[in-house]
Amino acid sequence: MTGDKVAVRVQVEQYRELSPTQVALELAHLSRQLQKLSDDQRPLEDDAVQAREAYTLAYAKRFMEEGGNNEERKQATIKMTHDLRIAAELAEVLVRMHVQQVNTLKKRIDIARSAAALVRAEWEIQNVNQGHRR
Repeated sequence: MTGDKVAVRVQVEQYRELSPTQVALELAHLSRQLQKLSDDQRPLEDDAVQAREAYTLAYAKRFMEEGGNNEERKQATIKMTHDLRIAAELAEVLVRMHVQQVNTLKKRIDIARSAAALVRAEWEIQNVNQGHRR
């Protein structure tokens, strides 16, 4: 079994110990977390665009102001705009990390949904079996 399948099996087993109501509450909690992550994503994307454009404009301006041949101008411009380039790269990393968090949470929700179906089925079987014993 791969590591992912083992992790999914462990997570499903954790849900089996809960009642259907507790599983539903967990799903609601995960859904709220997903909504918050989704709401937080837009400002991160905006910041990444702003940082990238600030770097691009600063690079263009510096390149035009530098003297020397093209290679000298290019290297001097890279040196002078280094901090802005790093800021833009880091902003893009934050967006990628945030997207990864969203994707991970979506997987957790899918697992919880599967587990919820399993828990419901087990509770229904248990209730039917208890009804036949009477």
